[in-house]
Amino acid sequence: QLGQIQLEFSVTDGEFMDSETIIISVHGPVAGQPTNLTGRILDTNDYVKRGVETPVVGATVSLLNLAAVTVSDGTGRFTLNNLLSGERVLDIDTATALPAADGSTYAGFREKIVLIQGTTNVVERPFYLPRNNMDSMTPVNPDEPTMVMNEELGVMMEVPVHTAKNEDGSDFTGMLSISEVPEGS
Repeated sequence: QLGQIQLEFSVTDGEFMDSETIIISVHGPVAGQPTNLTGRILDTNDYVKRGVETPVVGATVSLLNLAAVTVSDGTGRFTLNNLLSGERVLDIDTATALPAADGSTYAGFREKIVLIQGTTNVVERPFYLPRNNMDSMTPVNPDEPTMVMNEELGVMMEVPVHTAKNEDGSDFTGMLSISEVPEGS
């Protein structure tokens, strides 16, 4: 919210009282400044199970239908520069990310995000990515039913013929897994 906001703080001990009024001024972005996005990507499993902030390094970060692309650094941080403002879809593609310490890959991630023009939009909370269960990784053959199983969780899923699709409507031929998402993530 742009403009001025007036706040009054008061305190009393029952006998004496004091108050102070402050004005907070919120200014809009400076014209001509670039629109940027910055954030951080962390390993869900390490954070929930051990309280450790493990960065996901090397994930490809972009906004769908825009040319800007970057890669998360050694601390899991990323910055996309010179973007179009408005409602966008953040895409975190983990195909390029380094695997977790146990060799697991990470699940990809997409989220709607609104970018404010002329400023660096900072997402303070991390984007947490769960690890894929490598034992349940199953290639999808669009010409026959695909059974994806996670024996550890006791879960099985059938993907019927020609039902797994890419965003452009073509048949998906990648890998699927059933992976536990740690409680509390």
